[in-house]
Amino acid sequence: EARRLHASLPPKWRSRRGAEISAGDLVAVLNAKVKAGAPVAANRLRALVSRIFTFAAEQRLVPPTANPVIGVKKPTKETTRDRVLTDDEIRRLWEACATQNPYVCGWFRLRLVTAQRGGELLQMRWQDIDPKSHFWTIPAAFVKNAQGHRVYLNEAAREMLDGVPRREGAGWVFPKSFMGDYKHGARRIAHRTRP
Repeated sequence: EARRLHASLPPKWRSRRGAEISAGDLVAVLNAKVKAGAPVAANRLRALVSRIFTFAAEQRLVPPTANPVIGVKKPTKETTRDRVLTDDEIRRLWEACATQNPYVCGWFRLRLVTAQRGGELLQMRWQDIDPKSHFWTIPAAFVKNAQGHRVYLNEAAREMLDGVPRREGAGWVFPKSFMGDYKHGARRIAHRTRP
């Protein structure tokens, strides 16, 4: 997120006190993003700035009213993605996963068979998986909407997990050190699925 801030915000913001940044300053940056053809990125940036100022207010670094997002609407309305993969696309995607290391392969295939967010799967811990009931309990702290829940791991999901190397003492199912640039891997998989 620090990288995103440095890439998205004007350099002059870095030398200014948080309380000096106004809603007008923020609107100018968001409008520039929209003009550059990145309205969804502008929404993400607005949310990031809000989180930073909320944290700063909690730490008593700025007053709560200093948040420049107050009164600034999202630059664009986002629509939910409802496209469904065809059977042939799923087959090609499944086969393409085998070209990646076992961690990236398992992570991507689990996304398909569990319909869980990739970020939540990256937070999967062995201790949260019950081998008897076959439920994976996702703690609220790891969920985007802060609502913890349980996911039933069907036979296909359990097979995927059996294919993921489990290192002694490892807590995470998909350790960052073995995932590499998983986003790049996802792009490679997507490229291989094209007809």
